[in-house]
Amino acid sequence: MAQPDLARDWRPLTEEEKAELSLPGMWPGSERPGEDFGTPFACTLDYDLVWRARTAAWRISEPWIEEILRQGLGNLRGLTEEQRDRRAALGAHVLTFGAIVRQGIADHWPTKGVLQTESRKGSDQ
Repeated sequence: MAQPDLARDWRPLTEEEKAELSLPGMWPGSERPGEDFGTPFACTLDYDLVWRARTAAWRISEPWIEEILRQGLGNLRGLTEEQRDRRAALGAHVLTFGAIVRQGIADHWPTKGVLQTESRKGSDQ
């Protein structure tokens, strides 16, 4: 959340936006080929940090989501293949909360190799 594109004073989410975020389902931008959405990962995150990240994702994605909805591409049901492709192209610009978390883990989480190296250092002393 310290990255310049995320660390801003975002306009707070309205109650309606919070309700929309809590709905289950596929948010545009989640259908990205080549990204691992299936590996379970459990951790505890600070409540305020989670909402700052969710707010940043929503505000950054707002123009893209609005365009998806404006074009009538919000619901996948009943879309033609061409419409699905158009929705996916617009959705590729949408930043999800999960993408923020995955990027934070990739950038800042200790890797197995780092932990093993540190473990060996401790056992050598």
